[in-house]
Amino acid sequence: MKNALTSKFEFLTGNPPPSFGFSGEEYLYNLPEYIGTWPDLNTYSFYILHKIKKQIVGYIRFQEIEEKAYSPYMAPFGSFAISEDVKFDILNEFNVFIISYFKTIGIKKIIIKHYPRFYQSDCNDLIIASMGLIGFHITTIDLNQYIEVSDSPFSTFIHPMELRYLKKCKRAGMIFNEHQNIEVESLFNYIESFRKARKIPVNINLSTLKKLFSKFPDNYRCFSVSMNEEIIAATISVEVNDRVLYNFLPAHNDQYNNYSPMIYLMNGIYEYAILNKYKYIDLGISSKEGTAQPGLIKFKERLGAKSASKLTFMKEIR
Repeated sequence: MKNALTSKFEFLTGNPPPSFGFSGEEYLYNLPEYIGTWPDLNTYSFYILHKIKKQIVGYIRFQEIEEKAYSPYMAPFGSFAISEDVKFDILNEFNVFIISYFKTIGIKKIIIKHYPRFYQSDCNDLIIASMGLIGFHITTIDLNQYIEVSDSPFSTFIHPMELRYLKKCKRAGMIFNEHQNIEVESLFNYIESFRKARKIPVNINLSTLKKLFSKFPDNYRCFSVSMNEEIIAATISVEVNDRVLYNFLPAHNDQYNNYSPMIYLMNGIYEYAILNKYKYIDLGISSKEGTAQPGLIKFKERLGAKSASKLTFMKEIR
C-alpha cells in the first residue's frame, strides 16, 4: 500500500526498495530480523521514503495480537525511528496513513511502547507531540533509569555506602567474568534460580533467549561475578545500538547480600562500557505497570543512575 504524499516523500507498508537504506539512528528492537524472531505473530512495517534522496527517513514496525497492533509486543520498546528529514507535518500525515491502514484490516487498538528520552532526545518531543495530536493517549508512565558513561571510574560517582560494598567485594577476591555466548544456558540457569529465590519473574524463556543469542551474537553478552569459583551474580546485557548497553536480566545469590555482589557486577559492566565506547547503560524500568518500586529506584540512584520517563501510548480505532 502506497500513498504519494508529495513530490519529495512517499509512505508505504510492506517492503521498501532494496536500494533504500535508513538515514537515521536505529535500535536492535526495530530491525526486521529482531521482529522476525516471533514468526507466529503477524507483523506490519510502515515507511517514509525520501524519493529524491532515495532513502528511508522514517519507519515503525508492529506485531499483532488479538486485533491489537503493538510496537512492539515482544521487546522493551519500538516506536518511530526517524531522521532529521522528518518534520512535524510529515510525521502527522504518516500517523494518519498508519491508522487508516489498520482500520481497513480490522485492527481495534494501536499500542506504541516509546523509548526513554536519552535514546534519541533530538526527535523525542516531536514524536510525542505528533501522537498526542493524532489522538493517542498515554496509558502507562514507567520510570526508566540509566547511567551515563564517561572516563570517570565507577567508584567516583556511586553512593558512599555502595563504595564500601565495592571495596569489600574487591577485598573478598571477587572476579568479574565475560562469558562466551555458548554459555548462555548455564548463565540463564543461575539467573533463573537467583530470581526464583527472590520471587522476581524471569520475563523471557531460555528457548527465545538462545534464539536471540544465535541471531544476534554481537549484540548479546553474558557477565557474572564469582567468589571462590562460585557464580554469585550474573546478568544478560544487550547492545541496543553502538551507544546504549542494556543491563537486561541481572540477578544475584541472596546468601551473599552482606557483600552486595551486584555492585561489583555493575562496576565490571561499567568498565566494559568504557572500553567499548558506549554512552549509556540502560538499567531498565523501576516500576511495574506504572507503579514505582521505591527500593529498586533508590538502589539504582546509589549507583549514580539518572531517571527518564518511558511512555506507552494507545489509540482506539473506530
